[in-house]
Parts: sequence; structure tokens; C-alpha cells
Amino acid sequence: MAGILDRLKNSMRKLFFKDETKFLNPSESSFEVELLNDYKLRNTYIDNSVKSFISDILYYNEKSNSNYFLQLENKYRKILSNQPKEIIDRAFEVLEKRKEQVNKGQKPEETNDEEVGKIFDIMKQYKSEIKESFIKSGGVLKHISPIEPANMEGRKIRKSIRPNNYETDILEGVFASSDEIDGRNPYIARDSNGMISVGSDIYVYGGDNIDVVKDKTNKKHAVLKKPNYAYFLNPESFEPVVDLRRDINGNAFFDFSREWISQEEIDLTDKNEVYGFKKITDVTNLLKNYQVLTDVKSQGIGKQMRSIGRDKIVNFTLEQIEQGNLRYINEEVGINNVKEKVIKEIEEK
Repeated sequence: MAGILDRLKNSMRKLFFKDETKFLNPSESSFEVELLNDYKLRNTYIDNSVKSFISDILYYNEKSNSNYFLQLENKYRKILSNQPKEIIDRAFEVLEKRKEQVNKGQKPEETNDEEVGKIFDIMKQYKSEIKESFIKSGGVLKHISPIEPANMEGRKIRKSIRPNNYETDILEGVFASSDEIDGRNPYIARDSNGMISVGSDIYVYGGDNIDVVKDKTNKKHAVLKKPNYAYFLNPESFEPVVDLRRDINGNAFFDFSREWISQEEIDLTDKNEVYGFKKITDVTNLLKNYQVLTDVKSQGIGKQMRSIGRDKIVNFTLEQIEQGNLRYINEEVGINNVKEKVIKEIEEK
């Protein structure tokens, strides 16, 4: 019975994501026409009751997946708590050195410390369990790109070279996220100028790609000046990115930021690898969950905010906003505008 249910969920998931994906209007590109026709064909015989059933399955999987990840994190907290403190401390020293090398644009060195290596082996086990659970539940990854499908070179999502989300390594691969794109995935507003996480739930985006506009009802929206595209991908070739961190009590735990990386290019014509895509312009819902700032002139202000001393960071940030080097999008739109919270979070980082 379990095998039948798994196959059903897998088939339903593909159909559902095809249906929920908003495809671009077909242009002269035969590739876009091919994708659109495939989309219509897959949805010809799916009535509303079946779509509702599919939605329920996916919602249940998402909720149970979140609970499972929490249970998994707690499981590995216990495993780490049984490791010698001095070895855990050395593992943090290794990671700190790796981050310093990455910030200098250098490929970080691997450790020769066998005892520390065992900590990283435990981390690999944790990543393996994350991936196994995600695939089993029918999870779908999202790759965000400013390039629309018809303009993808060779009809492939090419690899890029950049640091991972934790800046513990520089990798060549395809980057994706398991966060939902509707307000939960900070990558939807990221362009070639990158983004930096500062504190919890605070993001500084390079460049000035976010506009604030009003609709017919005079309601404000945050929209991208240049759109992004979300590609819905099979997670089989990807690996989750995990970091070793300490909680407020100083206890070590593995942090999973929902970032995934594949060492392989993704073939857009392979329907087993790519389930669909969606054009993204409106990023207003992102403001409900995150504090969003933009580094207008791409001066690396986000990195400066992460490295500057706590006694200076608050005044530094406020000065940058006042001088027009930083824009505080939440304030401009009037959503989740808690400037005091931003200052407090940054100060605590």
C-alpha cells in the first residue's frame, strides 16, 4: 500500500505543480510553445476535485516535512551533545577559518584533523537524512534565475561559481532552495548583485532592483524592476547545505537554511528534472516574513554590516539609510515596518 501511495503522490505532485505554474505566453520560441503544450496536455483531464486532493496531499507533506526536520534537528543535537567539547570547539575553529578564506575569495582548505573530521561525518549523515525525507515526501526545489527559459543557453540551467549560503565553501553548481516562493524564499528578489543575510530574517540585496508601486486601490507593492523566474526542480541530483552553529545557550547544532546545490547542469527539456517555471515580479509577500534592505549602489554594505563591531553597527546602518545608500523596503511599502526590530536584530548579530 505504501508503495502505491508513494507513486500516486509522485504523479500527483508533478501534475499539480504543472497546473499551479504560470507559464509565459508562447512567443516565436518553439521551446516555449513545447512547454506550454505539454502543460495543457498534462492538465486536460484533471478536474477540480482531483486538484483539491492533490493540494491536500502536498499541504500534508509540507507540514509533516517541517515537523520531521524539527525532530531530525533535535536528534542530531543530542548526537552532538555527546561529542567531546574540545573537538566541537576545534570544528568551529575550522569553519571560522574556512569563512575567512571564502571572504577573501579563496577556496577553503580541508582539515587534516581526524577527530574534527568525525564531526563533519555526522553532518553528512544529517544531510543524507534531510534529502531522503525530502524526496520521500515528494518535495520540489526552486531555482531562481533572471533568465527566462527561452533564453537559457543550450536549454540548460548552467552552473555558477559562488559561496554557499553560510560562506563556508566556494562551489561550482546549480543553487536552489526548498523554501516556498510565495513570501518564504528570499532568493526570489536576488539578482546578479547577490544578497547577504544579516541577523535573523534580515536580508540586504545588492543593487536597486526593487520598485515600490501603487495598484488601482492605492495599495503599495514591492515589485522587481527586472523579473526573476522560478524553476521547479527534481531534488535527486541536489545536496542540502548545512552549517554547524551554536544556540543562545552555546550548544552546538546543525543549521539547515533550505539551500541545496547540484554539481550537475539541469536540462530544461528533461521533464523528470524540470516540472515547470513561473515568472516573478511581485515580491510584496516577502516583506511579511523578512526585513528587506537594498544596497542601492552595490557597495558591499551587507558584508560591512556583518563584520562591523556591535557598538557601531546600529549607527552605521541608520546613517546608510539616511544617506540613501540603503533602502528599507518594509518601511517604504508599509508592511512589517519595525525599524526598531531591524536595529535590535542587527545589534544582536
